[in-house]
Amino acid sequence: MTNTHRAVFLDHPSLDLGDLDLAPLRDCFSDLQLFAQTTPDQVIERLKGATVAISNKTVIDAAAIAASTELKLILIAATGTNNVDLAAARATASPCATARDTAHPRWRNTPSCCC
Repeated sequence: MTNTHRAVFLDHPSLDLGDLDLAPLRDCFSDLQLFAQTTPDQVIERLKGATVAISNKTVIDAAAIAASTELKLILIAATGTNNVDLAAARATASPCATARDTAHPRWRNTPSCCC
């Protein structure tokens, strides 16, 4: 079965200081695009055609979620979720997950799915 999932990491260097092994991510997606940074006016264009969005700090608001008709999953590469409009994600049935396993030990027992 061919993997046809396109993923975009909207702010890759905010998480990777050159020591992150991207091989597991590349293995998961047929196309993984890494952006150094994404301004608010670039979010919708960069999410176009993506099935998975990955963000550490970049805001993914209701307008971006509504415009991203192929989006199936939002991965929040942070412990907080304030950069994603969770209500909009719920309304479009786009689940969100946080990177809880990379978090401080006291947060690791929190659910990884946030919507």
